[in-house]
Amino acid sequence: MRSVAAVFVSVLPILTACGGGSAPAPNAPEPTPTAAAPSDAGAAPAKPTASPAASMDSHREPFIQMCMKGMPNPDYCECAWGEFKVVFKDEDLSKEPAPNDPRIKQLQERTAATCASKLSEADLKKTTVDSCVKDDKKRTPYCECKWNTIRKHLSIADFVSPATEPSPRLIDALKEVPKACKGKLTKEMFKTDFIGECTKGGKPQKVCECAFTKFVAKYTPEEIDNGLADPKAIPGLDTCK
Repeated sequence: MRSVAAVFVSVLPILTACGGGSAPAPNAPEPTPTAAAPSDAGAAPAKPTASPAASMDSHREPFIQMCMKGMPNPDYCECAWGEFKVVFKDEDLSKEPAPNDPRIKQLQERTAATCASKLSEADLKKTTVDSCVKDDKKRTPYCECKWNTIRKHLSIADFVSPATEPSPRLIDALKEVPKACKGKLTKEMFKTDFIGECTKGGKPQKVCECAFTKFVAKYTPEEIDNGLADPKAIPGLDTCK
């Protein structure tokens, strides 16, 4: 069911991917993404054994469960599933669509147009703040501040815009967070998140510890968390090996 997982992330409101910052990988030009579709590369795709309709129906429950984890609103998730069924009708769901499959963009657009009305501001705030807080309640004041700052610059429609990349408006809004929320995300709070994301990406602990020291010497935790840190501008980062 990895094909459903891969496509599913495209129907979540854009800000659910921006609730918390990720740790930029040492010696890499771009930050490490905070979320990615599950992968089982190397495994042979299962051959469909049922009719297209039966095969589609078998994916409904996993789709809804995944949707509810990202956006716990049953009406929105049912709506998103309905759009998925239309766009990927008669598709062999044992095969993962290519990243540039035009139907993914079509699904984004249809879901945003049809299902956005199912979401309230409270839905979006809770999901965004929760994804920022993660398992550290000490981050709550910062995450609340981040939401409030971004919300001043974006409309509800912006939060559910059909985009695979942050829009210029969202990027501009994120640039305001370090100023508005200065000091609310301490180095101690951010270190756990940074090291966790860094080691999750396959880097050794000592490399991640070194990278954290280099990053916070150049940028504030709030700047790093909002994707405003440029690894290329950090002196000595390439020595973290």
